[in-house]
Amino acid sequence: MNIQTEAEKIWLEIISEFLDVKASESDITKRVTRATYRWMIKQIIDWMMEEYGGYVHPDKIRPPDVRSLIRKPVVGLSRNMDRRLKDSPELAAPAVSTQKLRLAVLAGLYDVAIYREYTQINPASVFRRLWSSPKDIDDLDRKTLTHEEREKFFQTLKGLTNCPHKTARNLAIFKLFEATGLRRGGMDSLNLEDINFTDFTLKVTEKGNKIRTVPILDSAHESLLDWVHNHRPFFESEKCPTSALWIGSTGKRVCASSIGDISHRCMKKCGFNKIHFGPHLLRHTFVTDSIEQGADIRDVAEIVGHVCVSTTQIYDHSSKKIILERFRKARNSDNSQNQNGGDL
Repeated sequence: MNIQTEAEKIWLEIISEFLDVKASESDITKRVTRATYRWMIKQIIDWMMEEYGGYVHPDKIRPPDVRSLIRKPVVGLSRNMDRRLKDSPELAAPAVSTQKLRLAVLAGLYDVAIYREYTQINPASVFRRLWSSPKDIDDLDRKTLTHEEREKFFQTLKGLTNCPHKTARNLAIFKLFEATGLRRGGMDSLNLEDINFTDFTLKVTEKGNKIRTVPILDSAHESLLDWVHNHRPFFESEKCPTSALWIGSTGKRVCASSIGDISHRCMKKCGFNKIHFGPHLLRHTFVTDSIEQGADIRDVAEIVGHVCVSTTQIYDHSSKKIILERFRKARNSDNSQNQNGGDL
């Protein structure tokens, strides 16, 4: 006789309510979608059986345990496929989309569990935040440039070409990357009329044709003015006039891939041990420096064009350290004031 355990009853209740919620959503009514949810839930239950030897209370699953779920080999597609996967385990690694769907379904199940007060923590949501963050401090260091590395980069950039006009242009481009945190797509699409030289701001058009105003830090003012007034006129062409801010020797707009190539060649010549050599490294650095120097993370998100503040937090290497330091400073200040106040 099969007697259900308390944990099994809880999970069956959670699953039933989860599927009811999904079925009531207008965009989740297709049979194939419901089947996909059921298939993902089956994978989660199979994982629970393998990992814990049976159903366990939702409160027992911790965020680190979720790693084995998202990496669980895909099985049950067909007998022939299962046989092939058994012979070649490397083929069974789930696609990133499958991993994300497993995580999303587990998070949804735990939303129900929390609502039903079976637990207070959603391990899938916690793991998702950790998963989207760099793995260790070495990774973090390899995603930004230190002050010394930036100095070396700009010095190397000056010797990358023998043409003084190209040198001035390249220097202005990457000084602007450093001073605004722009994406490469936003940088190459800039036009002269997008710059307000009165208050030094940029009108930037990026993803989804969204337009925003970005302040230009002082560090880029000199190189930007030097390029526009002293060097860009040498590249202007009467045959193909353009309002593009960045132009080459033919008078045409410098494309994003060319900007990426300049960055790659320069950083490689510097010998940097970085994960990527593209301009995005300077974007990471801009966001990190801004937060570390005390800028509000919501303001930083607005300036760099992040829709969600959580995206900006991924770049934040030392936010926890800063928060602790501010908290400690605030509490120490409160304690000293209390001590100076004497007895009440």
